[in-house]
Amino acid sequence: MLGMAASLSAQTISLGETLENPGETANLSIQFNPGSAAVAGVQFDILYDPAQFTITPSVGSVATAEGKSVSMAPPVPGDLRVIIVGLNKNAIASGVIAELAVQVAANGKPNAETIAVSAVDPYGKSLELRAKTVV
Repeated sequence: MLGMAASLSAQTISLGETLENPGETANLSIQFNPGSAAVAGVQFDILYDPAQFTITPSVGSVATAEGKSVSMAPPVPGDLRVIIVGLNKNAIASGVIAELAVQVAANGKPNAETIAVSAVDPYGKSLELRAKTVV
């Protein structure tokens, strides 16, 4: 249903691929590896068909350990913007940065969706990550 990988130098963020039947929910972990960079915040947009999916993100264990929280908002229908930051300069370690509960609509058809990702260092400098869909 959803699959994503992004990288720039040694920083990587990935979401494992899964397929669910209509009406079922997949719980997906977003894995993060900052490589040698200090990454204090991550933002990603999930572009999807809201008639096919309901997506609910939550903060992952490595982000929680560094005092980060998750905020989300749909800037437009079919685009869920997720931001993981904290009011600190703590760098996020490797591990599960977020969890996604993805429910397929009762009449839905699982398929790959697009996820765009970016990150910032502890001083607010952008660390762009290129994302691609993994089918």
